[in-house]
Amino acid sequence: MKTIKDFDLKDKKVIIRVDFNVPMKDGVITDDLRIVESLPTINYALDKGAKVILMSHLGRIKEESDKTKRSLKAVSIRLAELLGKPVKFVPDTRGEELENSTEDIVLMENTRYEDLPDKKESKNDPELGKYWSSLGDIFINDAYGTCHRAHASNVGIASNIPSGIGFLVEKEITALGNALNNPARPFTVILGGVKVSDKIGVIENLALKADYILIGGAMAYTFLKASGISVGNSIVDEDSIEFCKKMLEKYEDKIILPINVVKAKDVDSEAIECFVNQIGEDEEGFDIGYQTVELFSQHLKNSKTIIWNGPVGMFEVDKFSNGTKALGEILKGIDAIKIAGGGDTGAAIYQFGFEDAFTHISTGGGATLEFLEGKELPGIAIIGKWIMKLVVGNLKMYMNLEETKEYISVLKGFNNDNVVICPSYIYLHYFLGHNFNLGVQNIFSELNGAYTGEISVLQVKEMGVKYVILGHSERRITLNESNEFINEKVIKSINNGLKVILCIGEHEGCEDKEEFLKSQIDNCLKEVKLDNIIIAYEPVWSIGTGKTPTNEEIKNTIDFIKGYINRNIKVLYGGSVTANNINLLNQIDNVDGFLVGGSSRNAIEFLEIISSVSWQKLTLFSCIRQN
Repeated sequence: MKTIKDFDLKDKKVIIRVDFNVPMKDGVITDDLRIVESLPTINYALDKGAKVILMSHLGRIKEESDKTKRSLKAVSIRLAELLGKPVKFVPDTRGEELENSTEDIVLMENTRYEDLPDKKESKNDPELGKYWSSLGDIFINDAYGTCHRAHASNVGIASNIPSGIGFLVEKEITALGNALNNPARPFTVILGGVKVSDKIGVIENLALKADYILIGGAMAYTFLKASGISVGNSIVDEDSIEFCKKMLEKYEDKIILPINVVKAKDVDSEAIECFVNQIGEDEEGFDIGYQTVELFSQHLKNSKTIIWNGPVGMFEVDKFSNGTKALGEILKGIDAIKIAGGGDTGAAIYQFGFEDAFTHISTGGGATLEFLEGKELPGIAIIGKWIMKLVVGNLKMYMNLEETKEYISVLKGFNNDNVVICPSYIYLHYFLGHNFNLGVQNIFSELNGAYTGEISVLQVKEMGVKYVILGHSERRITLNESNEFINEKVIKSINNGLKVILCIGEHEGCEDKEEFLKSQIDNCLKEVKLDNIIIAYEPVWSIGTGKTPTNEEIKNTIDFIKGYINRNIKVLYGGSVTANNINLLNQIDNVDGFLVGGSSRNAIEFLEIISSVSWQKLTLFSCIRQN
């Protein structure tokens, strides 16, 4: 996964999604921990020469009056104090002030202002995500607490520009990932909280991984009732009784329940410690008792990995906080990897001063729950999946065996799924097993038969080929291939699972370019499903000549092609694409990639072209170093 360290940040505008959802009272921040946690990522970006645009939510915005109460203005003031640098606060989520800001640090107003009236932020409105992404060059997600949500300010932005994670998110997923996937054993989990239904997936997933699961909190009473014990007026998740029965039967030696609790008639009544079967009909359990603490301690003291998610009692009330405090004291004395979930668990740990006892305390409650459940977190899953422009290298009938091997030695460390290399047929097998897509420069119109010297789509598919170039002007001119013959090959390729790169383009002096292109499109794509069709616009007069149309001419022609086909189809540009002109060509906003001829034969120059349209510049340098 890409992190902030994988990008060249100098002179870039970097959008950082942070979690400034801090508690406030009467407009005053009561706990700035989340702001403090964001500082390493912000400072790193600034130190590397970036200008930083910060985005965060603060609470929910349900009506206009919420905006006044949940403005990030106070956060900008505290952030400036912590950074020791000025922070420009933009009191809006759109507009010229935000778009034209040149300050080193900008904090935009609460992203959830966009939730009025139609929840554009929370519903990941595509237009909003695209607009916000236009404000920067690179996106860094460092808001772990919202990673389980697909919002415009995380998934929306990351879908449009190069993206990575910040230090906080990296720390979170590393700590939790290592504990879940490669735990030192014994591995023990403490689960608390209220409703079992909120943690069914967590329990199921952790039961497969952990050696012991210690159940506390209000959810313990659902398990106790499922085991046949009367729990009085204690909170019970009735809909989860059957689930608890099945889990207790399946994992009877793994799931550990309380043996005694602290009960009371209500929160204001006297607290009494008793065995679990001594809760009266008018009484309720509020905490685990001393003997349960001892039982849990026996399983914890030898553990090498411990995850705690959910308090084991109503810790907010002093007389029902002893169980949570006691477990915190026990954990202080245990030499193990100790990880605490966010939300109420983190709040209890900080309230009682146990933060130094833990290897890691998560900053996200909901995100951590879904991580423990084994769910994919949308805000993390999208990272690195921004689609760069497709780059196709047509090696034509060049390079001998020695040159081919040398070419591959330069490219072998390269890893990019949006690059296609089309070598000569006889050298295809040398390209197998590397991290780029293979294409061929042509196939025949039949699947098999007495066609001396021809190659079938079925044969190249067996070699791992995914793409085929058809209709290239060199074949049209030299071998007199007609639109109708190309159409036969297109149909065979599509029907047998290849993606077709169909070349079209006008000759120099063509009197009506649009009519000429229409004819090629209509005849080459007759009765063809367009799902796996990519168009490569190559003006014939430009191929191999060093001459290219102006950017405006290319843009207008591609607009015409896309409009005529009336479909969201990829259109590449080809025709004397080089490392010298790629940056200029890449400025054309409707070009979906490039078909590269002569310049693709030089591996270093080809990598420079790829790098110019890709955010993976470090990959280029690593390839060159390997060579």
